[in-house]
Amino acid sequence: MRLGATVTGRVELPARNVVGLPGSAFFEKDGKPAVWVFDPGNGTVQLRPVTVLRFDPDRVLLSGGVERGDMVVTAGTHLLRPGEQVRLLAAAP
Repeated sequence: MRLGATVTGRVELPARNVVGLPGSAFFEKDGKPAVWVFDPGNGTVQLRPVTVLRFDPDRVLLSGGVERGDMVVTAGTHLLRPGEQVRLLAAAP
């Protein structure tokens, strides 16, 4: 290769499961990132630690702590307590 030559390359990175959530879902407990996860079996919420990959202007990207199918609370997170009974809002038509 000569200085100034055009080079085409490719980068292969390992696949990573990433979850994007609105910033309103993000919570901090003792300075550590977390989200509130809803348990449909008993209608309660639990605080779950998460790994933040990146903060975007309109969302938080998580690389760990949330699994496929988890229901994450996105409103009123600052009012919740572990084990608190909550109800789901009706879906918009």
